[in-house]
Amino acid sequence: PYGGSSNGKQRVAIRNCVNSGNISTAHATGNAGGLAGLIVHTDVEGCINTGTISAPGYVGGLVGSMNGGCTLTNSYNTGDVVCTSEAGQYVGGIVGVETAGSKLQYCINYGQVTGGVAPAGVSGGAGAGWTSHLDNFYLEGTADYGHGLSMNSEDDPTRSRLDVEGHFEKKTEAQLK
Repeated sequence: PYGGSSNGKQRVAIRNCVNSGNISTAHATGNAGGLAGLIVHTDVEGCINTGTISAPGYVGGLVGSMNGGCTLTNSYNTGDVVCTSEAGQYVGGIVGVETAGSKLQYCINYGQVTGGVAPAGVSGGAGAGWTSHLDNFYLEGTADYGHGLSMNSEDDPTRSRLDVEGHFEKKTEAQLK
């Protein structure tokens, strides 16, 4: 797995990598993901996580936090994803939180997602800035929703805790084969 964060000055690519180890941090603001805790201006493609991921911050099966125009495509998670904070943060089967032009496409989560504010099968939440989603799926029973919370969700509750056909969809095991 990619152990740090990209610096945001140059575009970084993470392709065809696999993490099978469990990843955990107790740091109060610690973000964690099977591939990276934080990425900026990074393209992730064809990656897999099978390990359990746990942290008190933003937690995702593949990436904890995606910022600055990142893309995450054709990847999947089978490990459990756990937010350990009592205050709760964003937690998702693929990504914890995504902001500022991030794109999430063709990803699948098979792992249990627990803890946090609104545990979600695909994306724990979207922060400030435009984000794009296409054909992302999660296994029925792993979470209640495909997408958790969005910025300003109190003003527009239709943007939170949702499944949207073509964007975030719950599927049975047979449908995912």
